[in-house]
Amino acid sequence: MATIKQKLVASNLLENTGKSVSQAMKEAGYKEGSYKNPQQLTRSRGWAELMDQFLPEKLLLHRLKQLLNKKITYWIGKGDNRKLIRTKEIDSASVAKALDMAYKIRGKYQIGIEELNRDARSEAMWERLNRLLPDADL
Repeated sequence: MATIKQKLVASNLLENTGKSVSQAMKEAGYKEGSYKNPQQLTRSRGWAELMDQFLPEKLLLHRLKQLLNKKITYWIGKGDNRKLIRTKEIDSASVAKALDMAYKIRGKYQIGIEELNRDARSEAMWERLNRLLPDADL
């Protein structure tokens, strides 16, 4: 069950979309140690329940599908003579954002190389060097 503070954060975020989770947590009365680590909130069971309530999966999927199929539109003219022109071209920027969101939602992002464990990276590098230069004294 979501706490009162969690509900305040969710409400604050939905009302102020430009606000970060940390800012919303601070305003809801979370202590510094908590609002500086918002994943403590966002990974909690109560938060997951709130997200199911405020942002149901069905709504997200509907909006995501709309973004994936969004066509490019142009405004032509000035003032009262403006006309909206709809093309049959897919809006690639919207599709890219939608795919980015979809993969984040599904948890399908691969770990970036900068996030890899440095020891694992260096180990892989040494193995490759040994394969490429088997007679070298490395």
